[in-house]
Formats: sequence, structure tokens, C-alpha cells
Amino acid sequence: MLAERTRAGMDRARRQGKRVGRPPVTARPKFAERWAEVRPAVAAGTLTHAAAARRLGVGQAELLRLLRQAAPPHPDGMPRE
Repeated sequence: MLAERTRAGMDRARRQGKRVGRPPVTARPKFAERWAEVRPAVAAGTLTHAAAARRLGVGQAELLRLLRQAAPPHPDGMPRE
């Protein structure tokens, strides 16, 4: 019964247009500043993915997701790997 009530509350919140779950990483304070420092270093190869993830306070999977979003589209229209 507890799970049903929880799901019902989450459904109601979604219908009201509210965000359910954790806020996105980019909503953290000063994240944009740290990202602006880390992204060029990762792109240049002077900072490893693991070190960049530690510096940003995110996991490596989240770092890769952010890098993929920031990458320019592939010229052939194919998705980047």
C-alpha cells in the first residue's frame, strides 16, 4: 500500500508539472564555473575523465553524458560513440 500511495503522489506531482526526482547536476551552485574550467582540459587530454569527475563531484558516467551533450554534432549526422 505504501508503494501505491508513493506512485500516486508522484503521478499527481507530474500532472501538476512538478519535477520528480533529483535535480540535474547542472543545477548545482557554481557547477557552470567548474565545468568551464574542466571541459577544455578534458578535451585537450591534460585531465583524465576520472580526475575531472572527481573535481566536478559527479560520476564518470555523468561526466561522459555531459561531454556528449557538449560535443558538436558529427558531420555525417551519425551519433558519436
